[in-house]
Amino acid sequence: MVTAIRIGQRTVGEGQPCFVLAEGGVNHNGDPKLAEDLVRIAADCSADAVKFQKRTLHELLTRAAIERPYVNSNSLGATYGYEAYDSLQASRTSNPLPDPTFLDPRRDWTDSAADRTKTFSGSMDLLKVITRTDIKVMYDSSRGESTYTYGLVPNTTLPAPLQLTPVTNTLQRATVDGRYFITKQFAVGAVYWFDKYEVSDFALSPVASLAQPATGTPTLMMVGYFYAPYTANTVMGRITYLW
Repeated sequence: MVTAIRIGQRTVGEGQPCFVLAEGGVNHNGDPKLAEDLVRIAADCSADAVKFQKRTLHELLTRAAIERPYVNSNSLGATYGYEAYDSLQASRTSNPLPDPTFLDPRRDWTDSAADRTKTFSGSMDLLKVITRTDIKVMYDSSRGESTYTYGLVPNTTLPAPLQLTPVTNTLQRATVDGRYFITKQFAVGAVYWFDKYEVSDFALSPVASLAQPATGTPTLMMVGYFYAPYTANTVMGRITYLW
């Protein structure tokens, strides 16, 4: 098994010093001279290598998109996502053979589960719309819901199950980031960060259910989330110097 390779004058592999690879991406804009400048900058920062990417724009964009002028540095974007997952589990409640319940189809039951997740992300950058001021706004929202439905065969000998309420959780996050440039290099700013998490789960209910016996504790089962409900407001100040 090869545990080390040579890249130029450097050995890369187990027990060797970290190999720093700078990401040049598509920032060369197709200009070899600009690519060379990026390599020099990466070398000045002690990078061992630079990785570039190249795209053929006429294969990715329409002519109208390619010829559209780049008006300004302000931007607005939004993304919506939806995911769905369904499952069906068939079971039989019985005792092992030779008990007759083992072969009794009247003791069959099903568990139908459905998960749904909706996500939304939006952002807006307003750079220098107000004199010397940059403002960036971001909002993310995610809502998930899980349902569990128990079913019995028509001639069942089992007692009716207690149906569980849906498990839901919602996370909202928003930030407002502002900077005011006193000079071209020196700026002061502030960031406001808002988080809100809500959850509804039968496992945390004081009412007994299939998931939690009457003597159970809320820590027996945590479904669909990792955190307790909370609301957080954070404010940060910032001083920026560009060189």
